[in-house]
Amino acid sequence: MANLEPIPPKPIMPTVLPSSSLPLNRRVIEAAPNLKIIAQHALGYENIDVDAATENKVLVTIAVEEGPHAVAEHAIGFMIALARKFNLATDSVKRGEWKQAEMRCRWLSVKKGYNP
Repeated sequence: MANLEPIPPKPIMPTVLPSSSLPLNRRVIEAAPNLKIIAQHALGYENIDVDAATENKVLVTIAVEEGPHAVAEHAIGFMIALARKFNLATDSVKRGEWKQAEMRCRWLSVKKGYNP
């Protein structure tokens, strides 16, 4: 993977919403003297130089409330897709077929007597 160097924000920008895939390093932070806040829309901030932000009095925040919901929704979506064999149905349709009998699905349910 190439070492990608982000383009510094404009000096007048007070806020940056970084992508979690690109680093927001010291060079970028110091190139924006009016920067006041870095709002990461993710759970982690490994891609942000927090020390440089702190030294430059820039607040770094993360979206703590977003992660667990998105993970749970994806997990349930994947369970439904696997149980209903979406991958087989998609491949079948792409080939111009529709083998409905091979794609009968299971019922999704919680085990009887399950009490969390």
